[in-house]
Amino acid sequence: MGDSLNIPLFAGVIVFLITVLGLGIGLSEAAMNPYPPFCENQGYIVIQDNGTGYCDFGDGVKCELREFYDGKCGQEYNTGNFECVKEGKPVFSFDECCEGLEPTPMQCGLTFWAGQTMCRKSPDTLQRFWEWFMCLFGYKTW
Repeated sequence: MGDSLNIPLFAGVIVFLITVLGLGIGLSEAAMNPYPPFCENQGYIVIQDNGTGYCDFGDGVKCELREFYDGKCGQEYNTGNFECVKEGKPVFSFDECCEGLEPTPMQCGLTFWAGQTMCRKSPDTLQRFWEWFMCLFGYKTW
């Protein structure tokens, strides 16, 4: 009778640990800040001044990164011309992946997407499962 109680308890502990591990990994990763790439991907330079990031347009004009991104400053510099994003590089809502690649969120943990969406060739189901499984144990395969 004592053994029959241990099996559900053991299974519950295993499920709990896997869930906590999965949640921990998923929450520890964060998507990248889109403001610097929005500036840089249009050919401008990101500079820091007293802890504040600016997009320097090269002609003496600069805007705070967030204001440029939000369209509150430097609209005449927002060309909308972004180079395609190469394989393994982060992709944002304003970007497009190069031909043959697609934006792929990186799955890690049981229910969370972890980290920044990247451009890559479409992985098959087995590859996705392998990445998810390895990520549970702290290994990233991408």
